[in-house]
Amino acid sequence: MDTKEKEESTFADFRMRYSVCVEDIRYVKSRQWSVTYYLILLFAAIIGFAAAQGSDLRIALRILLSIMGLIVALTGTCFLCQFQKDLAKYRRRLVYDILPNLSETFQFYEAKAHKEGLNETDKKNWRENYSSQRKGLTWIGTLAVFLWAAWVFVTWYLFGYLDP
Repeated sequence: MDTKEKEESTFADFRMRYSVCVEDIRYVKSRQWSVTYYLILLFAAIIGFAAAQGSDLRIALRILLSIMGLIVALTGTCFLCQFQKDLAKYRRRLVYDILPNLSETFQFYEAKAHKEGLNETDKKNWRENYSSQRKGLTWIGTLAVFLWAAWVFVTWYLFGYLDP
């Protein structure tokens, strides 16, 4: 195998790794959204069950439903945080292990695709531009606050709204 074939083989290998890594990121992101949708559905089911019972809902059942809502919020937050850690791992692998081994032109356009307004002078620091934009911690924090607010709403609904 001559040098050119070896370089092409290596580039093809990194291109394949890039594709797999990007697909992993997409998969984890879709799992995050699926879990979020299921959590909202569970909160709605708790409220729906309580509404179907009406004012006949006993205090013990209200406490049980509130605890179920707490468990839903807690496990949902744990799942979403774990997915966020997985995303960070895949993004680190992409930025620091795979992209540097691809061509400089590919690196530049990959970074440009994820950050509008990137010009030729930004070509040297594409890694910082790419990775700093992809943190996602504020997003997961906002979603966790939403989950806990949903639990507070469910508890308010169970104990405040249904009282005669």
